[in-house]
Amino acid sequence: MVFAMDSLVGLDVQIATWLQGSGTPGLTAFLLVVSLLHTHPVVLGIALALAFVFHGRGEAYWVRVTVLAIPCGLALNALLKEVVRRPRPVYEFPLVTLDTFSFPSGHTAAATLLYGVLGAYLVQRARRRGARAAIAAGAAALIALVGFSRMYLGAHYLTDVVAAAALSLLWVAACLWFARGLHAPRPH
Repeated sequence: MVFAMDSLVGLDVQIATWLQGSGTPGLTAFLLVVSLLHTHPVVLGIALALAFVFHGRGEAYWVRVTVLAIPCGLALNALLKEVVRRPRPVYEFPLVTLDTFSFPSGHTAAATLLYGVLGAYLVQRARRRGARAAIAAGAAALIALVGFSRMYLGAHYLTDVVAAAALSLLWVAACLWFARGLHAPRPH
């Protein structure tokens, strides 16, 4: 187990060091925008708008999923940061500096929660298998882009990003299941 952890930490550092030496001004500007669009206030604002749209369509199940998955998932991610307390990567010339903890990535969690809920909704609506696959691939690509932006900008290690995505996907799945139970009619 210790060997596996040492290997992961080594991989984290290798990838982070390589990314710090591989930047370009154009890519940096683009990934700063990607990162900015996935801050907690922006994602919570989108979640609120989604909840209103779902409410307006009479889709109470999706209102519950959105409210349970996104704000509660972000709160759980913040709690986990405080429990683990992993320091952020440190560079001589950082692209971003933050004073919060690194594990798990909050931006990646926010993207995973948002695109997980939106993707699940759209997949449920899609009639063709190809459309469902395209929706899932699109959601995965957006999540990967946000995760990459956080590593590229030097805010997180690979394991911070992977853990945030995995834990957030599990949370979305749990919320989909739990909200379904709340939605089911009760026997008399």
